[in-house]
Amino acid sequence: MRHFLLNTILCVTFLVSVSCNSGAKPEAEDSTISKTGSRPAKIEFVKTAHDFGTLKEGEKVEFSFRYKNTGTEPLSIVSAESDCGCTVLQWVKKPLLENETGNLLVLFETAGFTGNTFKTITVTTNTDSIIELKIGALIQSNLELIENF
Repeated sequence: MRHFLLNTILCVTFLVSVSCNSGAKPEAEDSTISKTGSRPAKIEFVKTAHDFGTLKEGEKVEFSFRYKNTGTEPLSIVSAESDCGCTVLQWVKKPLLENETGNLLVLFETAGFTGNTFKTITVTTNTDSIIELKIGALIQSNLELIENF
């Protein structure tokens, strides 16, 4: 009786799984390659985070996030925004062709900040991809510097 029950359960399970998959659609074509063989623009950053290390309050520093178009269609950064007015962002607005590289320059002013400070930069491209870049620093206040003198 035990074997009969076990075989019945296995048969029912098999039939249910087969019937559920019988209407399955064939796998869709890879949407990353068009019918002409080209791939849409794709942005790839060399690094997505930068640590400035220890800075003095009031220092102004900069860092360039390097990126590349790894697709075959032209790539454009539509917008780049920071979560703080303490950063200024600059980049070339001209679209990058396949395998071309560009830089997103981040100018960071530390005035008014102390301790561990982290900022986020949100980059949107013409492919609707959104990338978050991070910068951070340990900022020493001017009072700490005077007290340690």
